[in-house]
Amino acid sequence: MKLLPKQTQALEVLEDEETNVLIFGGAAGGTKSYLGCYWIFKSACKFAESRWVIAREVRSLLMESTYKTFLKVMVAENFPFNLVNYNGSDYTFRFWNGSEVIFKELRYLPGDPEFNRLGSTEYTGCFVDECQEVAERAFNILKSRIRHNLTKYDISGELTENMPVSKRNDAGVAIEWIRSDGKKTKGLLPKMLGTCNPSKGWLYREVYNPHRQGTLESDVKFIAALLEDNPYLPESYRKSLLDLDEASKQRLLYGNWDYDDDPTKLCETIKIYEIWENDFLKTTSFPKDRYLTADIALNGSDLFVVGVWDNFTLIHIETMEKSNGREVEEQLKNLKLKYSVPNSNIIFDSDGIGNFFKGIIKGAVGFTANPSKKALNGESKKYRCLNDQCIFYLCDYVNKNQIHIRQHLQIYKDKISEELGILRNHSYDQDARLSVTPKKIIMENIKRSPDFLDMMKMRMYFELLPKTKGVR
Repeated sequence: MKLLPKQTQALEVLEDEETNVLIFGGAAGGTKSYLGCYWIFKSACKFAESRWVIAREVRSLLMESTYKTFLKVMVAENFPFNLVNYNGSDYTFRFWNGSEVIFKELRYLPGDPEFNRLGSTEYTGCFVDECQEVAERAFNILKSRIRHNLTKYDISGELTENMPVSKRNDAGVAIEWIRSDGKKTKGLLPKMLGTCNPSKGWLYREVYNPHRQGTLESDVKFIAALLEDNPYLPESYRKSLLDLDEASKQRLLYGNWDYDDDPTKLCETIKIYEIWENDFLKTTSFPKDRYLTADIALNGSDLFVVGVWDNFTLIHIETMEKSNGREVEEQLKNLKLKYSVPNSNIIFDSDGIGNFFKGIIKGAVGFTANPSKKALNGESKKYRCLNDQCIFYLCDYVNKNQIHIRQHLQIYKDKISEELGILRNHSYDQDARLSVTPKKIIMENIKRSPDFLDMMKMRMYFELLPKTKGVR
């Protein structure tokens, strides 16, 4: 197959002997997915009895898009389809030489935050399409599964069993061989390819920003894909991208990773990432400094999320995908006792379902996001309502490095970062009261309810109350 120059550059990295991860990202139409499918197909044919994964966040999009691209690659290569069998029950192509290509969904499930469903299966290499949609943890766990038959071959295709051994470990197992050209090899390197469009999630933090600063780890490479890399795209495609809103145009047409740096953004991107690094913030373990904030949901589409705070540090997060009233009540009471949280420092949303929990914990605060609830602390003329006031305060605390989330809660990083990152000042008039992006718009953009944001904003309620001077 004749590849385009940028595709050739990417393939050379995927077949080198030093890179473990390649992120091939940028504008739409930049030939990224096609290159990923070609690499997987070529590798499955070259290395018998190897096992490869092509993944995307949602299976329906994986099968509607990436799967069809894989078929196009096989057709372009004039590959005889009688040499491969596809099983729709496990989404796997099985090749004549014993190799397998598995199509796998990487969707985040609240009931499986550790992605245990990826199981103990080992792979030879992985390609994650549109990896900006995938949780960082899913990407890394999949990467950790790459070790199937890596020492069976060298990248040249030679079998190591036919090579002289040049090195063994302490147990006497061969770990290095000499190829026919005289060069030493340790077999295949674990290889992970991620293709993506620009985003402000974990890829920006871990790959793009270090790449442009020259601090990217030596075993990770980034290659920018641009629209002009693909001369075969019709002019109508470019025109359709020109008709997009400005932010989408910057991302998909120009491959601009800093597209959303606008003055209406409430949380600075770098400050969102630093939430997990702000371990210098003071914690006391005194009950008076412990808080419990709960976004309540039962058997609906929302997620039940409760956070336990020590001052301004989130020390525990509990989530439940589906729960009944008794389970929620027991969870709140158990966490209150476990972390010594005073009743008066407990707050839950009292709109809708949460309204049924009034009185269960005497002295707890019921929070309402209703626009009719005025801002506190004499700021009703500044903020549209209490809900907007709390979110503005939360963003201010984030930007001042005054919020910390402990490292063991990293499994929620992508969701929290996304929910904070999408917040905008929604005040259209300079003289209007301050308001934030409506929840309906947030849900349309992130395809779910911002339950972690709803839990975190309620912590600010206690900072709006009049402070009393006590005696120590």
